[in-house]
Amino acid sequence: QAFLILGRDLAARNLIDTARAIFYATRQEISAYYGMALEPRALSERIAARQNEWANYAEQERAQNPDAYPYFLRGDVPFAQDATVDTRTNEWQGRGVSAGIARGVARVVYQPRDLARVGAGEILVAPSTDPAWTPVFARLKGLVMERGGVLSHGAVVAREYKLPAVTAVANVTHTLEDGIWIEVDGTNGRVRRLNI
Repeated sequence: QAFLILGRDLAARNLIDTARAIFYATRQEISAYYGMALEPRALSERIAARQNEWANYAEQERAQNPDAYPYFLRGDVPFAQDATVDTRTNEWQGRGVSAGIARGVARVVYQPRDLARVGAGEILVAPSTDPAWTPVFARLKGLVMERGGVLSHGAVVAREYKLPAVTAVANVTHTLEDGIWIEVDGTNGRVRRLNI
């Protein structure tokens, strides 16, 4: 309520459009403005810039596929929706999220209801995981995911089970053939096809 009172004051001075626009300023900026350490125009420009940035994010969210994962679940770099992976290559670079090296059969799974296909000692290859996937981790030797960062569900659970894991490998579920042998290097973030 106190900030809204200040917001009404700023709106009355024509520095912002509405009182609620004050929430696009930091407490330090507001204090600096009222302490005469920040010029009115500078405060107004910072607030307008943040409003524009927020509007752009909101527009991206509206234009995005409603089933798509938000960017923050894809690590620190936005995942390209139309990215393709060269099927002729034998090695892919991702992001190591759980250290170690594992070799085993790649089992490509898209939904939790298909986890019964995953055998003991296999490496799960999936778009991402959530709590519904947790029961299979005890059988795994490693994990590869298309999406997620170090705090994603799959990464956290892989570390708990001490499973090598790599994430942020675009379209890997459509590139790796189900049943082939692969090596997962969770320390360096690499996935490699093995000729076995």
